[in-house]
Amino acid sequence: MENHFAHDVIRYDTNSLKAHQGYVCVDEKRNYYELFEPIGDDSTILKYLSLKKRIGTNHTKTSFQQKIKQWFSSPLSANRTEYIPTKLLQFMNILNTYFPRHRLVLTDYNSLNNVMEGVNGPLVQTAYKGLMVPCSNYLSPPGWCDIVFPVNFELLRDMYLLTCRASTAGNEKNTKVVKYDDFLERYGDIEASRSKKGAPLKLMHQPNVKVFLT
Repeated sequence: MENHFAHDVIRYDTNSLKAHQGYVCVDEKRNYYELFEPIGDDSTILKYLSLKKRIGTNHTKTSFQQKIKQWFSSPLSANRTEYIPTKLLQFMNILNTYFPRHRLVLTDYNSLNNVMEGVNGPLVQTAYKGLMVPCSNYLSPPGWCDIVFPVNFELLRDMYLLTCRASTAGNEKNTKVVKYDDFLERYGDIEASRSKKGAPLKLMHQPNVKVFLT
């Protein structure tokens, strides 16, 4: 599960097209706010941006309404926010360095409801009276909120190929992304298997879950 891997937040300046890295700052009254500065020597962010440029495919989905907002927004407005999977990239580097002959099975949510605005925006939620309630942002004291990111599996696949296989998209037939239901049909015993809570596996339909296989 990668949805709890830490992400970095960046915003693109529409005038210079340069990415700016986001920081969460705290003032003397314990108020939390965001500050964006040009990316300096952060090697992980720079490597991610380099990989994304090499992939050369637009894996992001922007609605027409979001594009309208972008046209009339300030150069570094929230409409131009992207949450990038830097910790996942570090995980791939560890696999490539220390486990070169590995085989990988990853599964997670590829989409979530009530997410924050922006590319790959997270679901931020907190417990209230036994229920998980969505929050409008993550600017709160540590531990107050649960932050969950959807996983862009197509981008994950291409990043993996460049990082761990020295290959490009389409050249590795054994590296693929499949729907969760298709994975269970192919590799699971649907009739005999049950979840930890005792529910039949055949009832665990997960349309917003995918599986990455190598």
